[in-house]
Amino acid sequence: MNIFHQKLEKKKKLLSSFFMLIGADFSEEKNIFNITLPDNVAVEFKNSRLKLVLQPPYPSEDSSLMPEELFLEKLYQICLKRGKVASFIIDKKATSIDTLDKLKFINVRAERNGSYSYIKKALIFHFQVSINQPENWRKIYQIPIDPYDLKRIDWISEELLLTSPLKPLETRKKVISNKKLQEAYKNTIFYLKGRLEDDLVDFKLRNRQHLQRTFDKISNYYNRLKADEKKRIELLESQVKKIEDKIKKHRSLRTFSRYLTEKRKLAIRIEEEKGKLSQYLDKIKLFELKEKNREKERHEIICNIDLIAVSLLHYRLIREMILLYNNSSKAILNVYVIPSASKLEPPICQSCKKPTENIGLCSNSHIVCPQCLNECSMCK
Repeated sequence: MNIFHQKLEKKKKLLSSFFMLIGADFSEEKNIFNITLPDNVAVEFKNSRLKLVLQPPYPSEDSSLMPEELFLEKLYQICLKRGKVASFIIDKKATSIDTLDKLKFINVRAERNGSYSYIKKALIFHFQVSINQPENWRKIYQIPIDPYDLKRIDWISEELLLTSPLKPLETRKKVISNKKLQEAYKNTIFYLKGRLEDDLVDFKLRNRQHLQRTFDKISNYYNRLKADEKKRIELLESQVKKIEDKIKKHRSLRTFSRYLTEKRKLAIRIEEEKGKLSQYLDKIKLFELKEKNREKERHEIICNIDLIAVSLLHYRLIREMILLYNNSSKAILNVYVIPSASKLEPPICQSCKKPTENIGLCSNSHIVCPQCLNECSMCK
C-alpha cells in the first residue's frame, strides 16, 4: 500500500470515529460516505443526509454531494461558533499488565497488596494553526493535558484517539472550574509552541532560503545600476587620458591651447558627474534597503492559532499497591497502570524525584532508585 492510500485509509478511520461520536448513521463505498446526521448537527448543514466525497472528481449532478474540504471547513466554523466542550470515554477493553514483571526490585521482596480502579480526566485542546509564508499552511494540533497538575499527558497520542473506540458522555456542569481551564489553556499554549518549533524547522529554513534568494536578486539589480554609472565616469576619465596623450604630441601652441581647454572642461564635468554619482549611489542604497525591508515584511511568518474545540477525555486508571520488604525495612509502593494505553507509569524515586523502574529501599524505608540507594537525600 503506497503512502497516498495509507493516508486515505487513516482519513476514513478518523471520519468514522467522528461520525460515531456525534451519533450519525453512515456507510462508505468507493471513497464516498453516505451520512445521516442527527438533528442537532443537521440543522447546521441544513440537510440531514449528506454524501461526503474524499477524492476528486466531484460529480456535479448530485446536489447532496459535498467535497471533503467544504465539510471540514463547515465543521471548523461550527466549532468556532459553538465553542462547546465535548466529553467522551475510551471504551476499550483493558489489557492486563503484570506490574511485578515490569519492575525490577533490587534489595527487597515484593508482594501485591491490593488494587482498585477509578476514572481520571484529561483535557484535550484542539487548535487549528495556519501560517502565511511562503505558502499557505494549515494543521490541526491536539494537546492533551492533566487538568489538575497541568502537565502534558504524553501517552494520549493522535494515533491512540484515532484507533480507540470513543463513547460520548453526558457531563455535569462545573466538572472543571473556569480557573483550572484558563491555567490549563496557558500551559497548553506553551506545549503547542514547542511542537510548532519542531514542526516548522524545515518551513523556516525554506522561508529563509527564499528570502535570501530574493535579497540576492535585489542586490544584483542595484549593483548593475551602480556599475553602469561608474563605467560612465571611467569613460570620461579615459577621454582625459587620450587628451593628455595628444598634449604630449602637440606641434603648435594653438593645438596645445585647445587640448588644455578640452581637458579642463572634461575635468570639471568629471567632478560634477562624481558629485552626482555620490548622490545617486546614496539614493540607490536607500532604494535597495527599502525594497529589502519590504521583502522582509512579506516573508515574515505570521502564525494564527485558533482554539476550535476542547474535549474532556475520561480514562480508567488502576492503582496497585505493592508491599516492599527486607530484613530491616518495609514500605508500600503505589503503581499506576493505564489499561487503555497498556502503559505503566514508572514510580518516582523519593530521593531524586525521577521516574525509575528499578526499585529499592534505603535503611529508613524510603523508596529509591539504584543511584540513591546508598545516599538517600530523604535521610539527611
